[in-house]
Amino acid sequence: MSVLRYGLGALGVAAVLFGLRGLITGGVATNWPQPAIWLVLGVLGHDLILVPTVAAAGGVLARVVPCRVRGVVHGGLLVGAAVTLVALPVLSGKGDPRNPSLTPLDYPRNWLLVLGGIAVVTTVLAIARWFGSRSGGGQRTGSPGPSSPP
Repeated sequence: MSVLRYGLGALGVAAVLFGLRGLITGGVATNWPQPAIWLVLGVLGHDLILVPTVAAAGGVLARVVPCRVRGVVHGGLLVGAAVTLVALPVLSGKGDPRNPSLTPLDYPRNWLLVLGGIAVVTTVLAIARWFGSRSGGGQRTGSPGPSSPP
């Protein structure tokens, strides 16, 4: 396992070094202020917007959602948030109106369909977890239970 771990780590370091080389040497199209602004705004957006929002949502959910389904609900919300972050560029509607091939699909509708699918899967998993934990008597398979008297 450690060989695989170190191999993947070395591959990640090589990818970062390759990207830095392209950034420093000029690559295809490097405009120094733009990557710097992008990196700074990315860090600030993460630290000032994303982390507090996720922490606040987690705090609210901890009070509202029952413990046995809380992990499933958290997972569904995080996947929905990730899909939304990835979809923001095409959802913004910014594009060249003279070139409709840049955004040829109905992205808001498709985004809502994906979020609906995530909601359905999250609901099914939460129901399965809710009834699975109730019918199992509170013990998981393979977990040691109370010992029976001799």
